Amino acid sequence: MTDSMPPKTEDSNQHDSSSLAHIPASKPPKSFLGRCWQAFKLCTRTAIYIPLLLLMLIAILIGTPIGAQISVMLANQFVPNLALNLKSGTINNQLEFTTARWSMDGVTVEVEGLSLSWVPTCLFNKQICVDNLFADDVTVIVQTDQFADDEPSKPSENDNPKDTNNEDAAEQQSPSPLILPVPIGLNQLDLNDVKVTVNDMRYNAGRLQGKALWNKSGLRVNYLHSEGLLVDIPLGESSQQDTADAQETSSPDNQDKNVSSSELETWAMANLPAVYMTFPIYVDELITHDSVMKLGNRTDNFSHISLIGSYVEYLIDVQALSVSHDYGEAYLVGDISLNHDYPMNIDAKFNLSKVTEVPELTQQKIAIEAENGFDNLSLLVFCNWRCRHRL
Repeated sequence: MTDSMPPKTEDSNQHDSSSLAHIPASKPPKSFLGRCWQAFKLCTRTAIYIPLLLLMLIAILIGTPIGAQISVMLANQFVPNLALNLKSGTINNQLEFTTARWSMDGVTVEVEGLSLSWVPTCLFNKQICVDNLFADDVTVIVQTDQFADDEPSKPSENDNPKDTNNEDAAEQQSPSPLILPVPIGLNQLDLNDVKVTVNDMRYNAGRLQGKALWNKSGLRVNYLHSEGLLVDIPLGESSQQDTADAQETSSPDNQDKNVSSSELETWAMANLPAVYMTFPIYVDELITHDSVMKLGNRTDNFSHISLIGSYVEYLIDVQALSVSHDYGEAYLVGDISLNHDYPMNIDAKFNLSKVTEVPELTQQKIAIEAENGFDNLSLLVFCNWRCRHRL
């Protein structure tokens, strides 16, 4: 007995035709040129959209206050021991901080009321241009005993001690200059209440104003003005006693008794260290008002100091130095090289009104001319009273 198939009705035929109508027709495969064109469009969009997105993010970070807040937050997060409290501004123009703090082993820097404006377009010329740098309070603390000690590398067995000694001697004979990777220009500096402490020494200033440029040729200070400068260098009891003994020894009555031939042969000026400046310094104008220098128990007051000069390698060239002290006024022009026996050519003039330690120098004028080095020093002293000097 065989199964009989049910006959197809008209409704079933219509259902089959409708289901077939909903099945999408298969697309023919793309040609090679079509696939290349689609890959090209994808690469082009990626090459355009990704850099454009990065530029938009950079523009937001450097050109908007919100971007400045985000940048400062990232800097505080990823830069060790950095704490910035942004007040207002944008990175590409001017930034104002209520407080800024940074520290490392042995060094702490704290600034209040910091304002910084710079020119970002200078980066295209490989320069850093700072228009203004203002601060209301600056505190720098340096403790040299807290510096991290770098462990010296141990010499390997293959190293030759003789070669090492030769290299060290060559390095000492030819110091390497310090050259910045990019020039740095500071158009206007204005710092108030500056306090710098190095161990027990203090260097304070009520106000500092300046303008400078540091490039491959060196550091050029266009001008540097200070008010209320304080230099406080404490001396230990032994150092103060040595200073008192030296003053007593240098008196004319005790000089002949204390100086012997052996001391003359071992004169300290016979072995002077060479002092090399790693980068040239050119000072076009330095002016200080109401400065105080404390050296141990001694205090010296300078109502005015002005300087024009330079320090290049070993040579210090003083084109003009004017000092107003409690004792009187001093003027100096000349140069000295801080190597060999310190060859010099110095002309100095002193108008003394009153000298506490030597009352005989009251209302005196003294001129000193020094030439050659300490091995063959030529010193001429002119004064308007009966001079007594010993060389």
